[in-house]
Amino acid sequence: MRKALTCTILLLVLAVGGICLTARTVFAAHDQVTYTETLREGSPSAANGAVVSLGMQYDYRLFWDTVFKAGSAPLSETQHVQTQYTCHLTQYYGRLEPSYNGVTLQNSYDNGVSYFDTDGRIADVSPLAAAYDALYDKTAPGKEGKLTVLVQDYYEYYPISGQIHLPGCSIELTDAVAPEYVGISPYATAEQWNDFQSFFRIPVLPDEKLELTLGRDESGRVWHYGRNGVDGGDGFGLYTYSAITADSCYFTFDCHTFSGKLVDTSLIPGGYGLYRLPYT
Repeated sequence: MRKALTCTILLLVLAVGGICLTARTVFAAHDQVTYTETLREGSPSAANGAVVSLGMQYDYRLFWDTVFKAGSAPLSETQHVQTQYTCHLTQYYGRLEPSYNGVTLQNSYDNGVSYFDTDGRIADVSPLAAAYDALYDKTAPGKEGKLTVLVQDYYEYYPISGQIHLPGCSIELTDAVAPEYVGISPYATAEQWNDFQSFFRIPVLPDEKLELTLGRDESGRVWHYGRNGVDGGDGFGLYTYSAITADSCYFTFDCHTFSGKLVDTSLIPGGYGLYRLPYT
């Protein structure tokens, strides 16, 4: 009897000890968050005083909140990077702060192309509408057609669309809406869209091509359409990056083509760089 009791107690102690050891081992890495600083351009000292907050979560149970104090001190000095860790046994949503995308821009060649007209043809909104219309005419019912076009034949500058998503502000930047909706939430006014389009005038690449595709069903109605870059050709995507402060959004964009060449940014007032959009 005593042997059985002794064995039971020993097993219980080993089980509890094993659980504690395992928990301690697993928990030891909970805040071992590391970051690597890579200098691409400029001087880190120019960012002295800036504070960057980064929140990460897993399954809404594990949360890591990191604060990075930018400046001349190297990132390896731990006092400039601090991470707080919290854990919830059940999924927890209340602690998450709203996130904002800032300014998001992209070029939109066929933004506004629509096949919902009564005759099955495209709405004449985008300059590429004429090319799609020609492709529609040459594509027989029940078939799929393709057409390669030179972008410069339809656009002088890259057309811009996108979104402004900031605290208290969410606006779609596009000219591809019916006139009666322009300026009505969430769409920007024509003046707002024109401000962005005229400010970021970037000439299209002289040799950029697009392959348009269009399929018609047996009755002749369009059932799919779209565009792709041409294999081996170059293009430009206008990918933006934003940082939001208490009263402003700072943003920039990648000025390289898909093949790594620089686009012409000489027409942008003040040149290429970092742009500030106040939103108070």
